[in-house]
Amino acid sequence: MLSVNAIPVPSFDPAGPATMCNGASIGFESKMRHIAEIPPVDIMLFGNSRIIAVGTEEIGLPGVTVFNTGSGGTSFRQSVTVLEQVLAAGKAPKVAVLSFDNVTLAYAQNGIDWPPAPARWAITLRDILALPTAPHRIRADLRSYNLGLLDQEISFTAKLANIKLLWPRLMVIFGQEHPCQKGYRPDGSRPWSAPPKADLGGGPLPPYAVTEARYPLLEHDLDRLKSMQDRGVNIVVYESPLLPAMTEAIEPLLTEEHRTQRRRLMEGCIERRLRCHRAPVLAGNPADGYWNDTNHAPAPALGRFIADLARPLLAP
Repeated sequence: MLSVNAIPVPSFDPAGPATMCNGASIGFESKMRHIAEIPPVDIMLFGNSRIIAVGTEEIGLPGVTVFNTGSGGTSFRQSVTVLEQVLAAGKAPKVAVLSFDNVTLAYAQNGIDWPPAPARWAITLRDILALPTAPHRIRADLRSYNLGLLDQEISFTAKLANIKLLWPRLMVIFGQEHPCQKGYRPDGSRPWSAPPKADLGGGPLPPYAVTEARYPLLEHDLDRLKSMQDRGVNIVVYESPLLPAMTEAIEPLLTEEHRTQRRRLMEGCIERRLRCHRAPVLAGNPADGYWNDTNHAPAPALGRFIADLARPLLAP
């Protein structure tokens, strides 16, 4: 059953095999191998495509080492789990910065893709034990979570023995190359290949449909972060920004669930002495770049915002 993931992939290397082009599981594994091989960095970034373009250049702090663990399409819950794995490897950064997907995106609460089973089963068990006493749980959350968990675990466990998923691992091991790998930088970040010349490429603001999703385990995940901060890591969380015009358009449309989730995040951080910040307002401009879409901020502007959050925590 464990044949697929028993075959290790190479360490992350922008000039090496395409470890970042074959799914989040292979990508995270390769980045973790790289993290294990280098000294602990000053700033480590966690998130998905909304932070992946930020690296050493965008942070812009002389002498400060940066590594971006991000992988597209993954959730805040996944970021918390990756940070736990980094600490377990003995490579804790001075500052860990986590992107919390803007509440309007209904994304932060999504599941955990990595590590694979059986390592993930211990994380799943913690979730199961935490959910019945979660302070904002409602009865429907138990059924929804359990059904989702069952579907997820059946799918993920089946993948362990799926011979089709062995092929990408073998291709990577044998040195498969791909243009997307060469787009990465040594610090784990990946800048946009074709930055836009204007916000949304000069197009109009797209229509927006309000969607929402519950996050009953938010406080549980904040407890996980507090536990790591108590071990000496300075943890910073920020809500990912939206294109300012989009923020203006949708804030009046937010549901009570959106507003409650944001309030729970901020109040939960205060209770646990975590440093959490509302989404910044980042306007596109020639110096900082422009917005590719409504929820991926220009990397220079976002990098400067993150640098301002991390700088005070780097002092000896």
